[in-house]
Order: sequence, then C-alpha cells, then structure tokens
Amino acid sequence: MSSDTRSRLKRGVDADVDDTSKKSTVQDRIRELKNARAKSVLENRRAVYDEVAGVKMKLAEKRKLEKSEDDAVLQEEEGRVSKEKKKNSPNVSTLEYTAEEDEKWEAKQGRINTHEELNDEHKGELHNYKQLAERTYSKNIRGIEQQGKKTLEKYQQEKSLYEKLKTQGLSPEEIRTRLTSSGQLDTYVKDLKSWEEEVYRKRRKINDEGKDGAIHEKNRQFNSKLQRHYRQFQK
Repeated sequence: MSSDTRSRLKRGVDADVDDTSKKSTVQDRIRELKNARAKSVLENRRAVYDEVAGVKMKLAEKRKLEKSEDDAVLQEEEGRVSKEKKKNSPNVSTLEYTAEEDEKWEAKQGRINTHEELNDEHKGELHNYKQLAERTYSKNIRGIEQQGKKTLEKYQQEKSLYEKLKTQGLSPEEIRTRLTSSGQLDTYVKDLKSWEEEVYRKRRKINDEGKDGAIHEKNRQFNSKLQRHYRQFQK
C-alpha cells in the first residue's frame, strides 16, 4: 500500500470520527433538552398542585372559622330572646325588637351574604390558576421544541460547511475560524463591553477617585487585559 493511499484512508477515518463525535454531541444536547422539558413540566405541575392545595386549605379554615362565629352569634341571639320571653311574659308569642337590634340583625345577614360572595370569588380564582398553569406549560413546551429544532438545523448547516471546507484542504484551526460567524464575534464583544461598563459604573460609585471620576487601578488593569486579548476581534 502506498503512502498516498494510507494518508487518504487516515483522513477518511478522521472524518468519520469527527462526524460521529458531532452527532453524539447533538444527540446528547437533544437528550438534555428532553430531560429539562420533563423536569420543567413536573415542577410546574407540582407548583400548581401545591398552590391549589394551599388555597383549598385556606378556604376550609376560613369556612370553619366563619361557621364558628355564626354559631356563636346565633347562640347568643337565641339566649337573649329566651331571656326576654321569660322576663316579659311566658304567654307572649311575638316580640318587638328595637331599631338597634334590627340593625344588628341586618348587619349579620349582610355579613353572611358577603362570605358567600367571597367563596364564589375564590372558586373563580382557582379556575384562573388552572388556566394559567396550562398556558404556561404549553408555552414552555413550544419554546423547548423550537430550541431543539434550531439546534439541529444549526448542526446540519455547520456539518455541511465543515465537509465543504475540509475538501478545500483547510486546517482544523482555519475551519473553526470560518465556522465562527462575524455576528457571533460582534455579539461577544458587545457583551464584554456592556459588562465592562457595568463594572466601571459600580466601581466608580463605590470608590470614586477624584473629581474627574478616574477608575480604580485594578479596573484599569483588567480593561487593559481585555483589550490586549480581544483586540483582534474588534478590528
């Protein structure tokens, strides 16, 4: 076997290994997205169930307290009426209540009606919580599916470009440079600048050196390092 033949076979094996490695990486990423989706669904359902259970428990406690208060008021009213009957006359079948007593009775009846309205309102809130949970779940699922689709499409595009550049005889370093778009570099540099400005703003607020607002010495050194390492991407 000639040296040229061995070299071509070796390059073919390396290409297969690279392709298999990239395919395995994408499959792992898709598997991670599916696991994250399942975990998110479980956490959302658990949060909704806990919230609904808490609301039901509060409603039950509130009803129990209201029933106890109403029973106490009715018992007190019955005792007062019984005493009035015994005091006035045992033969009296009807009693004349004062205006103050009538107002108390109407206020008590109004409070009972208000409690019933509040219970109906809480039922509506529970229904709204269920709808909100369903919408949130559907939105999260759509987002995960779209992200997975974009990742797979990007992998297919990079794979096609990688094969094309490899047939042109480019080195792995040159291929990585070609696969990295200028938009990605611009975004990376923009994020670095934003982070640098935020650090400078906080440092200046905490430790302002002089009336002109000179930055801290350590911040200046850090900015010099950033510019030295990433100057090539800013051209």
